[in-house]
Amino acid sequence: MKKFLLIVGFSISCLVFGQEVKLKKGMIEVGGNVWAKYEKCGGFDSECSVIDKDNNEIVFMKTAGNASGKNYDRIEITFINTGEKVEYRKFGHFKKIIQLLVDNKVLNEDKIESEKLKNFILKYDEKTVKLNYNN
Repeated sequence: MKKFLLIVGFSISCLVFGQEVKLKKGMIEVGGNVWAKYEKCGGFDSECSVIDKDNNEIVFMKTAGNASGKNYDRIEITFINTGEKVEYRKFGHFKKIIQLLVDNKVLNEDKIESEKLKNFILKYDEKTVKLNYNN
């Protein structure tokens, strides 16, 4: 009986929290349903756009380097409608960011949820602080 309850609990948690994101032929699929479109989100692209069903860009992402411009160590995420920006430093690429947006319920179908976006920014924003030692 314990094994049965464990299996049922695990299955339910996978269904609720583990929506798989697929990028296929310009479409963002979540759980087998098309939620939005994308442009230039491939492995060698330096930018990526998420586009809603009305062909409006809602998220723009680009790789960014350090001050010397030689080490591309972060991804800058811009939410077009709000102007909010997030600097993400963990290893990964655009698909991982889209997965984070879905998992955190920021991207819901083809729109951005404002309240969830605030939480996402607090949780993931890692902006670099520039210090000035020339005082």
